[in-house]
Amino acid sequence: GIKSEYKGDPRKQLIALGRVAKRLEELHGDWRLPWGEVHRLQRTAYSADTMEAGVSLLPFAASQACAGAPGPLGVVFTIYSTPSVPLLRPQRFAVVGCSYMSAIAFGKDKVRAVSLVPFGTSGSPRSPHFRDQANLLGNQEFKQAWFYDDDVKKAALRSYHPGEKTNTMQKK
Repeated sequence: GIKSEYKGDPRKQLIALGRVAKRLEELHGDWRLPWGEVHRLQRTAYSADTMEAGVSLLPFAASQACAGAPGPLGVVFTIYSTPSVPLLRPQRFAVVGCSYMSAIAFGKDKVRAVSLVPFGTSGSPRSPHFRDQANLLGNQEFKQAWFYDDDVKKAALRSYHPGEKTNTMQKK
């Protein structure tokens, strides 16, 4: 939303808009750029400390465009990010926000759904599922979600049975 100091004063709003455009030009060379070039999603090693995680984000490491913005702006996908740092890191990197999204259609015969876990389903950086869904978020896409046993079994890459060691899971 609009800050209270600018409400009802179009002149102040225009001046503020001009300052923002100038700041974007200083940071990025132009004020006309896609939000995804500025607002990025990057998965790093686990850190419970938001400040520590924010410092570990690097502009030259792999990252994806990230939808979303801070909650007070009235957006659907609430995501908070690091500030831009001139010369060092002009992009903003998401550090707190959505952890699961889905859309579900309750049909006459079957439930159909799509879902997304923006940071992936694994906490291990060596896993292929560490950040495998980040590109989906950047592309504003979802993956298929399965509800019925037969569908889950068909889509499963491997299955676990209680009592088995995880490194001996049955591969399909």
